[in-house]
Amino acid sequence: MSVAHYTIPIPQSATICQDWESLCEETRTKRGHTMLVQKYGGYVIEDKGAIVLVCTDSLCAMIKEKDQQAQSITFHGPVGGVSVVNYTIAIPQSAKIVSDWPSLRAAAIQRPHTSIVKLYGGFVIEEDGIIAIACDEKLSAEADAHPEQLEWIAEDVANRQ
Repeated sequence: MSVAHYTIPIPQSATICQDWESLCEETRTKRGHTMLVQKYGGYVIEDKGAIVLVCTDSLCAMIKEKDQQAQSITFHGPVGGVSVVNYTIAIPQSAKIVSDWPSLRAAAIQRPHTSIVKLYGGFVIEEDGIIAIACDEKLSAEADAHPEQLEWIAEDVANRQ
């Protein structure tokens, strides 16, 4: 369970995630603090500047590999009349594209075992490594600008369990 790649000391109180499943479970239990970001040489979740979750070297490598694979394919085209050109991978035909906060909230509530994460150039919900829900370009930009909206959705999902 190595976290040697981080450029700063990891607090003893931080949760260390070893695999995708534990990361999804932990992000759900962190309630409003579910924004996974690449920082300090790895992937972390912070709360008021304090690190509360880190990913192991192997999980960081897996996430990084997914991102690198994503960047090897560029998707340029509308899906279902909404713009998803911000994504660096093709969105599966089976994925639902959401373009507003209520739709994203409803999708997250239907999938309480997953988390909304920023990957591939936008915000997605993955199930078994496959994109099930993707935010359109406009909603992804709004989520970047207003991460508290994602925190409120995470709280709603957690409260319904």
